[in-house]
Amino acid sequence: MKGTQKIKVEINCTAAQLNLIQHALDVYSRLGSGQMEELENHWGINEFQINKHTHEGETNFADYHEEKDNFRQFINAYKNLLFMMAPNASYGIHADAISDTCRQSWDIIQVIRHEVWKQDPERSNFGVNAYPASRSSEKEELITVKITQDASTNSK
Repeated sequence: MKGTQKIKVEINCTAAQLNLIQHALDVYSRLGSGQMEELENHWGINEFQINKHTHEGETNFADYHEEKDNFRQFINAYKNLLFMMAPNASYGIHADAISDTCRQSWDIIQVIRHEVWKQDPERSNFGVNAYPASRSSEKEELITVKITQDASTNSK
């Protein structure tokens, strides 16, 4: 398979798994734009930290927050070293410094987000989900996504 060859991929997943796919793509695009702070919000890292500071059903939040503060300082130092940016600063998705793979990731998120929005019978016509994705990648076209529900899941 060549990188530019169009292929059709079918993924069968739960809504939670689709949400995780979107989150992974979101973290990828954000880290690539310098938003290292997203590591603090990484679902797996947060879960690990909580479990690490929980013993016999009790969470030591003082130690947890001290570790989070130390982690934040480390992230800010690493961000400054790597991107020469202050905390909470980042590149925009169209910045020349951003890898196009980060833009591709962002584009995929937008397409999925809009398709999920279209499936919601109680959707609002306001907000970013209501608008079709716009292409930010200079190398790849937008993907297409079709969300269907398996008839067996609707039989209840």
